[in-house]
Amino acid sequence: MPFIPAQKINNEVKFKTDKFKKLKHCYVSLVYIYVFAQNKANQFETATPAYQLVNAGIGADWPIKNKLLNISIAGNNLLNEAYYDHLSRFKYFGIYNIGRSINLNLKFHFN
Repeated sequence: MPFIPAQKINNEVKFKTDKFKKLKHCYVSLVYIYVFAQNKANQFETATPAYQLVNAGIGADWPIKNKLLNISIAGNNLLNEAYYDHLSRFKYFGIYNIGRSINLNLKFHFN
């Protein structure tokens, strides 16, 4: 069958606490993903080598006058691994999946 994704192992360690000083619902997470090589490609596909990704994040809710501001920062592909996802249509053009990215999220709850 064509376009069968490679097998993968997702590992996550997450520490949570309900309160830390003035902050609520705090967390710190570390994610390790290992994707095995997909060497059993169909006639019109190419094989894809194995790769590994490391992601991390931290976040909390900050109460401001009976409202909540959710703050989080997350980093994906922290090792800046150059890889092709087996199901990516861009790999045929030599375009890798996204590299390192750092995201800052701010969510203000009005009600």
